[in-house]
Amino acid sequence: MKNFNFDNFIKPYEGHLKKSGFHRLKYYEYIIKKLVRLNKPISVVETGTMWNSLGDDQGAFTMIFADLIKNYTGGKIITID
Repeated sequence: MKNFNFDNFIKPYEGHLKKSGFHRLKYYEYIIKKLVRLNKPISVVETGTMWNSLGDDQGAFTMIFADLIKNYTGGKIITID
């Protein structure tokens, strides 16, 4: 697994997450660090697929977890809307 630094990883998404509430950013920090520590591929099933850009503040779960899986943990993400 590639070397993981949460602060560097979340930087592209941080401003968007803060707009929707600081607690949301803290949740992402908590869960992502736990998932990376598993040191194995993860699978995520998401209901409510992201359909707008980050600039529209419609959420970022799809992009963040796709980035995490593609570049750090391996695995798959399935989105269902």
